[in-house]
Amino acid sequence: MTEAEKNNLLQLIHKKAETFNGKPVIGETRIKVETILYALANSLSMEELHQDFPALTEQDVRACLIYAALHIQ
Repeated sequence: MTEAEKNNLLQLIHKKAETFNGKPVIGETRIKVETILYALANSLSMEELHQDFPALTEQDVRACLIYAALHIQ
């Protein structure tokens, strides 16, 4: 994955002070990055994630993973 692709995905992650005390969320949704990461850690499939969060895309999930990876460096 190129840096440009990573940056494009990271633009899907937003942080606003008034939304979950500034925790990162996906786009304009109220789906927290940490919620998706915990779901993945609990072996939820993309299909199961989509059932729980119909607005969620595969790109959104990839953005969450990239965001997490960059923040633990």
